[in-house]
Amino acid sequence: MKKPTDQIIVNFGELEEISNLMDLAGMNESPIYNHLFQVACSRSRHAPAAINRLRRIAICKVNANRFAPQHQKAWPQVPPDRMIVIGTNPDTGNPVFIDYDHLPLKTVFIGGTGSGKTCTSASLIKQLIPRLHGFCVDSKLEAFRFGRQLGVRFLYAKPSQIFMNELEPVGPDPHLWFGTLMELYAYLLGIDGKTWPELTEILNGIWLALPATAPMISLIEFICVLEKIADAEGKTKFATAAAKFRVLASAYGRRARVRRGPDLFARYPFIGIDFSDSSHQVRNVVQGVMLKIQMQKISIRGHSSDPSFVFIRDEGLDDASTDVAVRPGKVEFQETLASQGRSFGVSPITLFQDPSQPPGYILTNTGNFIAMRVLKLEHAKECSRLLGHGDDYAKSIQMLEPGEGFLRSPHFPQGVHFVADYNDLGEYPSTDEIAASMSSELQWIEDNTEFSPEETFTVSTRNYAEILGIAPTSNTAESTPPAATPPSTTPVSAAPAVSQPPRILGDWVVLLEDIIKDPNAALTSHYKAVKFGGAKGTRVKDELISNGLSEIKIVHGQTGSPRKVLTITKLGRQTLKGLKT
Repeated sequence: MKKPTDQIIVNFGELEEISNLMDLAGMNESPIYNHLFQVACSRSRHAPAAINRLRRIAICKVNANRFAPQHQKAWPQVPPDRMIVIGTNPDTGNPVFIDYDHLPLKTVFIGGTGSGKTCTSASLIKQLIPRLHGFCVDSKLEAFRFGRQLGVRFLYAKPSQIFMNELEPVGPDPHLWFGTLMELYAYLLGIDGKTWPELTEILNGIWLALPATAPMISLIEFICVLEKIADAEGKTKFATAAAKFRVLASAYGRRARVRRGPDLFARYPFIGIDFSDSSHQVRNVVQGVMLKIQMQKISIRGHSSDPSFVFIRDEGLDDASTDVAVRPGKVEFQETLASQGRSFGVSPITLFQDPSQPPGYILTNTGNFIAMRVLKLEHAKECSRLLGHGDDYAKSIQMLEPGEGFLRSPHFPQGVHFVADYNDLGEYPSTDEIAASMSSELQWIEDNTEFSPEETFTVSTRNYAEILGIAPTSNTAESTPPAATPPSTTPVSAAPAVSQPPRILGDWVVLLEDIIKDPNAALTSHYKAVKFGGAKGTRVKDELISNGLSEIKIVHGQTGSPRKVLTITKLGRQTLKGLKT
């Protein structure tokens, strides 16, 4: 235990250090800081807190002075209509901004929970919409909060409520579109590389056979066509492709029956999609297809590097994996944005919690980098290096207040300090509030959508083991064609009895049982309890969600912040009972 005299000596040394820092920071002229220094010099019980506060403020101001005035010899001047203001530099009072023309160079926010990156990015989006069309993929209700503050008509819906038919050709060359689409599907759904060219020819043949004014067939009709070909010609590759499309169709719901939907981006300047209860596979397909559609429309007008479309993503911890074996579609999608987005004027804005989340090629291809508070020293050092300042300012990044940060961009080649204006996004919405707000828009979409007949959707039920290719199919060539099969009212059949159940179904049973055991546990807690690694746990979770056995729900903790909880559906309980027998 330190003696009182030892404590006085320690305090004197700290005060001398702080006094020198205050001189460097130019804080001696401030009566507020001088009063705080007097408190620190006293022997009152408030002295230790005053010492810590003064040290923190002084270090931040010293670093901020080195970030802005000395490295920024002349403040960049651009026309006001090109300024997308992030905040204000506290030392000069000048606006810190991203040049509108530099938006296609990509924008990345790095900041931990509570750093203010969501509110700061919302301020950025508010300046861009409706100047640009915006598309936000979301799993934490943030897209609804973004749209609510824009003051424009916006759409917030689940993937199954976005009524569009991606099979409908975009552009003057339908054959080219079908090829592009089938190649994307093959990559995302794991369809054999030799099969998708034949799928392209099948789609093109269907399109040419349709009357000029007729809409394209729906996804579920295309599945039925593939199943009929497989039954008639005995080609298992088409049956396999149909089975994989059927998993996607089950997640799409009624969207799988859409023949022709309205042009959503013509009506809505901003669209947010809620992926909270969707698998990564569905997310990759939906965002990949929507990006391809927008790029195709832009290419019809002619390539341009001018901003045309802003794409916002808030990457969660469980969504940042670059494991190609688990979900390669995500990597392919990010690579497409990084390599091709600029030539189409697509302007991605991506939010990460720390610099270890994004793949290397994302950060190296980022023109506008914004670092806000991160807590781990190694993450702060990496942010400091990405700002162009080595490791020297890591401590300063760790001690930033909410709403403070540093921006590196073509106009600010070495990170400049900013303080963002507070942007209140309001409380997190309830399910009822979202439903009431979006009811009229969803009804408009329903009224302007053409669906395929209901009977084409009621094809014969397939066992989950058959879909995954781990058990023989019960459908034979002599069976009734799928399109003519009457609706099935029986629950999904259990996997066939074998001496040792397939490993993949065993994984399903283990995770479903743990969900029932602890329904409020976090995803990572479930994985730990059943001894799954991150990659395996994510794969099993995605398989359960894709097949309707489980779903993600958003719950709110005591602080009001949302978190994901994995729940088991009624179908999941029925299937679990069948798998265990």
